[in-house]
Amino acid sequence: MEDTENSSEAESIDPLQFEVDERYFENAELESYDVYPTGWTIAKEVLEDFSHRLVYFYVPFNSKLFYFWSFLVSIGVLYNAFAMVIFIFADVKSQYFWNWVFCNILFDVVFAVDIFVQSRLTYLHEGEEVKNTQKLRKNYFLQKLKVANDILCLLPLDFLLFYDDSISLLRTIRIIKVIRLIDFVQRTQQRTTFPRLFKIVLLAVSCIVLFHWNACLYFLFSIYEGITEESQTEFGFSYYKVFEPVFPVCEAYYGNDCWYNEDIDHTLDLDDVRDSYKMDLVNYWKNKHYRWSTGNFSREYSMSVYWSALTITTCGQQPWPSTSSQNSLEICDTLIGVLVFATIIGSVGSVVTQMSQTVNEFRQMMDGIKFYMKYREVNSAIQERALGCFMYLMAHNQLDDEECILSLLPPRLQANIAANLHMETLQKVEIFAMCDSRFMHEVVLLVKQQVFSPNDYLCRKNEKAKEMFIIKQGKLRVIDDDTGKELHELNEGATFGELSIVHVKGNLLGTRRCVSLQSVGYSDVYVLYRDDVSRLLLEFPQEYRTVIANARNMLHSRGLLETTELGEMCDPEDHEEAEDMILEEMSVVEQLTRLTGIIDDLNANLSEMIVSFSHSCIYYKQKMTCLENTFNQHRQSIRRDFRRRLI
Repeated sequence: MEDTENSSEAESIDPLQFEVDERYFENAELESYDVYPTGWTIAKEVLEDFSHRLVYFYVPFNSKLFYFWSFLVSIGVLYNAFAMVIFIFADVKSQYFWNWVFCNILFDVVFAVDIFVQSRLTYLHEGEEVKNTQKLRKNYFLQKLKVANDILCLLPLDFLLFYDDSISLLRTIRIIKVIRLIDFVQRTQQRTTFPRLFKIVLLAVSCIVLFHWNACLYFLFSIYEGITEESQTEFGFSYYKVFEPVFPVCEAYYGNDCWYNEDIDHTLDLDDVRDSYKMDLVNYWKNKHYRWSTGNFSREYSMSVYWSALTITTCGQQPWPSTSSQNSLEICDTLIGVLVFATIIGSVGSVVTQMSQTVNEFRQMMDGIKFYMKYREVNSAIQERALGCFMYLMAHNQLDDEECILSLLPPRLQANIAANLHMETLQKVEIFAMCDSRFMHEVVLLVKQQVFSPNDYLCRKNEKAKEMFIIKQGKLRVIDDDTGKELHELNEGATFGELSIVHVKGNLLGTRRCVSLQSVGYSDVYVLYRDDVSRLLLEFPQEYRTVIANARNMLHSRGLLETTELGEMCDPEDHEEAEDMILEEMSVVEQLTRLTGIIDDLNANLSEMIVSFSHSCIYYKQKMTCLENTFNQHRQSIRRDFRRRLI
């Protein structure tokens, strides 16, 4: 019985079950022997990745990274300019020596890293940015003057300070790094939107550095001659010239004990030497004041900077020199001061002139408009509107010609700027749906800006519809001239008249405006003319069919398109017939203008082809010359190889 039961159980078991179990055990065995990466392996991979990035690391010459790095290096240059002479003052030297050493080491490390950064700085070669690290390093070391300055400013002369800490002027060698500061100033002038303010700040910093150096020189000269505390008329520094500030502790407006009763007769008594008067004042204020104690450095530095500023700017009166060395210092400072002060006055004057140049030009144009309108006896209401519009243009910086400014840029960059301004709005226009991006980039170049004053009509009813309007700023209202009612109001970003830029046969609206468009206040509007779009569509036949299909769908959805008896749209006309109908509807002046534009485009294309042909001729002539020179240099070897049938 047991044998029969075992045989029946064996027969009931599925043989595939054994295979599944074997696979399971095989997978379990493989999983148990999986090798997971260790911490050392992960660290090794990270180090290899870092080294690979470091080897091929480069810095774009016009990037924000290099700009901010230059700013950090410039801070180091200014730090050295201030700190290399400040240790002339004993209090600073005794209290901040090790802080000074730490900052020196920090900025020396920055200067050392700057050598690596400059050796990985990209540059332009034949109009292309070079990013190969070997070429970048070679280009840096070819600039021998820059390399010499970078290496010379890192000479480890600071170790001598541990031998003698009084020779802090050894740090003056770091000032040759000022080339990087000049480079940072030039980059900031290119980037900043406030160039005049930056120039004033630059002049102020230059004056502060110069005053600081001259003050330290004056105090060093005073130490050399000996500091005295006896008189205020000494040429050199004297503690007697700088007193600590004293403040009363009583309330002058509320207390009676804070007023000293002056005796005018006693005060002005010439026979009295006023010693008793002085003693009375001292005794009266003895317990009614407190003295703000300052260190020697505050008194020394403030007096030295005061003397330096007055001497360099040649303002104020100073104690006269009494020795030859004092005369020499005064003469040198006066000569430097005259030159520096003249430079400062000239620089500030040029900044002020540039700031007022725009205002002067605006006044001249305003005076010219006023004179013209008065001379022509223009109505006073129109004069006010014209002057108000002119003031609006000035306030919004729209007196400059945008096309003239952008004409200095390459065409592709102009297209990118125009796309950034108008592409988002044009993509929302239904008539341009499903159009190619290249076509849209060409369309944005055709958009022109116009400004309308309050109550100006952009278009009137029954006028020829020849343009589309895109509102940049302001408000427009749609008006029915028959009833005078406002039908709709358009705000910023809205469009009007998109069906006017193409001609669709069967359009029940015709080619005339059905409503009027009026500006509520001052409005900045972008205009897209049908003539420009039609000329562009000739170059994009596929987009022409797409635009026409979109326009027909828009008209059909509004019930403004001719349909068949079954209510279906008629077949669209081909491109040439539609173009002929556009030309027939144009006036002679419009057709001549269109023809002039086509001729100008052909002339421009022909000029580009001629220039390209000239460059190609020059290029191939140079190639032929190089080939002839190579043949002449290796003529004998070429003949020999030809005889041996190696060529």
